[in-house]
Amino acid sequence: MRHKTILMNNTPVKQTKEKLHAGIIGCGLIAGEHLKACRAAKLPVVFDAFCDAKETEAHRLADEYDGQYATTDLKRLADDPTLDVLYICTPNHVHLENLTAIAASGKAVFMEKPMVTKRKDFEAMAKIVKKFHLRFFPGLKIRFNPLLRKMRELAPNAYSVYGHVIDAPWPTGHWTSNPEQGGGHCLSQGIYAADGIRYLSGGEPVRVTAAGSARRNDGKKNIDVLSAVYEFDNGCVGTLNLADTAPAPDNGKFYFELCGKDISAAISHRFTRLAWRTTANVKDEITTDEENGLMEENKHFLESVINNKPFALTFHDGWICSEMIFAALESAAVRKPVEINPYKIKPVF
Repeated sequence: MRHKTILMNNTPVKQTKEKLHAGIIGCGLIAGEHLKACRAAKLPVVFDAFCDAKETEAHRLADEYDGQYATTDLKRLADDPTLDVLYICTPNHVHLENLTAIAASGKAVFMEKPMVTKRKDFEAMAKIVKKFHLRFFPGLKIRFNPLLRKMRELAPNAYSVYGHVIDAPWPTGHWTSNPEQGGGHCLSQGIYAADGIRYLSGGEPVRVTAAGSARRNDGKKNIDVLSAVYEFDNGCVGTLNLADTAPAPDNGKFYFELCGKDISAAISHRFTRLAWRTTANVKDEITTDEENGLMEENKHFLESVINNKPFALTFHDGWICSEMIFAALESAAVRKPVEINPYKIKPVF
């Protein structure tokens, strides 16, 4: 017999399951990536329900992953007593609508990033998470790459950090490029760089000064090239650089650099190569690993639900990296520094 659980303030409740049953909301590319990662890693989850506005897409994934049913009715997943967790993998602009529809179900929620495309929607989303005591996990996969964690361990008191997302141009006309639907490059992918420099800094952002320009975005005048300097509350300074152009061969799409006491380190090639040097040892140290953040974040999410352990990331983490981008875009627009209150939306479990 399955035992349903609702966590109050992330307080553990007895769990008796060894495997979870899940539903997918939004059956596009990112949903497929999560499904492949879970299958490859043999994670403790069975995906039973598939929901998409396009019924053919829901049936496609349901057939491929032996689902119990495919539907366009989100309420069917919310009301299904056999489901334990729900993945929200829809276009970013409907995340709030999706969460509103399923919140009362008490199921654990994995939400892809960015959580919203409109800054004002975060407060409404936070109220829902708090009202229904939701177990909520934001999909920020880079945190779970082992080399990024090792990088922070090398210099836990960073002096300065740098991060960039330099991607190849997104397809013209695709919803991800539309600032209203996907958020555009700076928000949709820029939050990876924002989250990375926040994580490596060990502090919270309190001020940003930024400049940007519109180069693509299907002819719309929306900033898609952005450079920003952040001040953190622990004295660390962070630099973020975003462009929708082409990743350099030596650094790759994702690149982070960190300077601390007597050490500098850099991570490149999509989190697969970490190199560092210290003043005590001028010899370069280099280590490599696989890029497995997506698999590791799914493992953490599912095992935390099974074992009733708090998530390593909370709603606050999902919000603040987006707020860093929104504040930088504001700074670029008004051409002056913008203050950031990292607790404007108080952390909610």
